[in-house]
Amino acid sequence: MTGDEQAPSSGPSSVLIRTPVAEAMHEGVFACSEDTSLASVARQMSEQRIHALVVSGIPADSGEDRHTWGIVSDLDLLRAELAGTRHLTAGQIAAMEFLTVDAGETVERAAQLMTEHEVTHLVVLDPQTGHAAGVVSTHDIARVIASENG
Repeated sequence: MTGDEQAPSSGPSSVLIRTPVAEAMHEGVFACSEDTSLASVARQMSEQRIHALVVSGIPADSGEDRHTWGIVSDLDLLRAELAGTRHLTAGQIAAMEFLTVDAGETVERAAQLMTEHEVTHLVVLDPQTGHAAGVVSTHDIARVIASENG
């Protein structure tokens, strides 16, 4: 082994084990209604510099509690574009079965869920209310890892 190489790790880094999801996630939920056009979804993702939106069954301006039922990611947008189906809505391309993690869980647990289910985003739930409090992504986890290494 050269001086630049490191021995393989036998388990998750300590930063993943000790960091709660609440410290890694994007706080707040950027959402859209199910009838939002994909162009609007893309615009909102670009403006907010995010990679996924939560899809709710109630329009954002209704003032009612929103019921989260899906998530649409930048990868979903890309697939729709490549398939020539950009005329669809957020509700038509959203992943209806999205995964959640409690804000108090460790980043290690979030990473395990993402790996097991081959997803890049998890909706983070506030353990007190059970409502969506944010989203954690593979990019957020990478940022946690990078913070320990440099």
